Amino acid sequence: MFLGSAEAQVYAVKAAFSIAQLATWLIEAELRSGELVEILPELATDGLGLDIVWPKSRRLQPQVDALIKLFAGDLRID
Repeated sequence: MFLGSAEAQVYAVKAAFSIAQLATWLIEAELRSGELVEILPELATDGLGLDIVWPKSRRLQPQVDALIKLFAGDLRID
C-alpha cells in the first residue's frame, strides 16, 4: 500500500490496514496511550534530514529570519 501523506498513513495503521514508519511526534499521543505500538525498534532511525528553503532576496523577510533564529539552537544549518 502506498499513501502520499503521513496523516493517511496514520489512519491506515489505526484501521489495521498496514504498518508504517512514522515520525514519533506525529503519533506521540497514540504511542503513550497504547493505541499504537512500536514494532521493529532495531530499524528505527535517529531522524531524517529536513531541508528548509526560501526564495533568495537581498533582504531576508522578518518571518523567515524569525524561523531561522528559532531553529538555529536545535538544528544544524549548512
